[in-house]
Amino acid sequence: MPVIVHGESFGALPAAATEALLPDQPGGLVLLVPYLKSLPPSEWVENTPFRPGNAEYQARWEAATLGLADERTRALFNKEVAGVYAMRQPSRPAFLLFGASDRASKAADLPHSLTIKADTVVVKGDHGFASVWPEAWASLDAWLEKHSLMRSQALSD
Repeated sequence: MPVIVHGESFGALPAAATEALLPDQPGGLVLLVPYLKSLPPSEWVENTPFRPGNAEYQARWEAATLGLADERTRALFNKEVAGVYAMRQPSRPAFLLFGASDRASKAADLPHSLTIKADTVVVKGDHGFASVWPEAWASLDAWLEKHSLMRSQALSD
């Protein structure tokens, strides 16, 4: 029975780690707006009337929860994140979805290990809304069909 491992945003890390444990299992990896590396909050936290953000608060939150107190710890953390993705089994297909206006998760930041046997799709949307666009689901359905999988099977099995 195929196993499709799915992760969204920070959930892409445990999904990729789980997928690495299934080298011979049919199925694949589905990552929606995956967390690929830690960026300084000033690079991605928006502060607009529609989406208020606070880069200083985000920096304090990251220091408290992830231990990212400075650029040295951020670099060490990113090395560990890259190590998780490097475990990916290239024999299993992957579907990667990004939002065109997402400032935190960008297809350009994909590590090599996530480009092997992978279909990358960029849809209208940002980090929080990319997965709700119909284009995202149509792209996922096409990927599932390409690999002889079905969404209903993946959701019910």
